[in-house]
Amino acid sequence: MLENRGAAHGAFHFRTSDQKEIDLVLEFGGQRWAVEVKLTSRPTRDDLASLNRNADLIEADRRFLVCRRAEFLQSGNQTVCNLEGMLQFLK
Repeated sequence: MLENRGAAHGAFHFRTSDQKEIDLVLEFGGQRWAVEVKLTSRPTRDDLASLNRNADLIEADRRFLVCRRAEFLQSGNQTVCNLEGMLQFLK
């Protein structure tokens, strides 16, 4: 989607030797986004806490927990949404 718009960006996976990871790291528009994908419709507080700990390692400006949840939740720089909601952020 970003490439189709001609937006300069970088996309990569992040993993440390002690198994901390982020599924997708996007860099574009002067920001770094950490995106974690979960196959559940009921993400836990621990899922979000883990995302935030790992996103802190890369100094992410925005944090997304993408799951099967129908309800969209946003607080500060944290967002819990489904894939469709994530794609809306990229538009």
